[in-house]
Amino acid sequence: MLRKSLFILLASVLFLSCKASGVKETVSINSLQITTPLTLKEVLKMKDGGTVGVKMSDSNGNNFSFCIDGRVEVKPPRKIFFGAIHPSEEGAKELAISGQDEKNLLKILKIWRAENSNEKARNLAEIDRIIKTLEKR
Repeated sequence: MLRKSLFILLASVLFLSCKASGVKETVSINSLQITTPLTLKEVLKMKDGGTVGVKMSDSNGNNFSFCIDGRVEVKPPRKIFFGAIHPSEEGAKELAISGQDEKNLLKILKIWRAENSNEKARNLAEIDRIIKTLEKR
C-alpha cells in the first residue's frame, strides 16, 4: 500500500512538472504515434475469464485500443494485444513481451494514471492491473 502511494505521489510530481513546462510525450506503439495527454473512452471486461479491453484517444484525436489477454485457456504470462479490444478480434497484434511497444504502452499508461486520479474506481483498478502486469516483466 505504501509502495502504491509513493508511486502515485512520484507520478503526480512528474506529471505536474511536465504539465507546467507544457511537455507532451509522444511514443510509437505498433507504428502508431501516440501523444499525451490521453483520453480514456472505455474499459471493457470480457466474459472469457478476464480479458480487459481498453479504448483511448490521444491529444491529436488518434483513437486506439488494446487488451490484456485473460482468457481461461491461455497460460501466463498474459499478453498485450494492440489494435483491438480482444485478442481474437480482427486487427489485434500481439506485442512482444518486454519489447519496446510494451514499454511505451506502460509509459503512457503511467502518465494517464497520474493525470486521472478522479476516474471511476473500476477503470482505475483495471488500468492499475495492466500497469502492474507490465511492470513485472
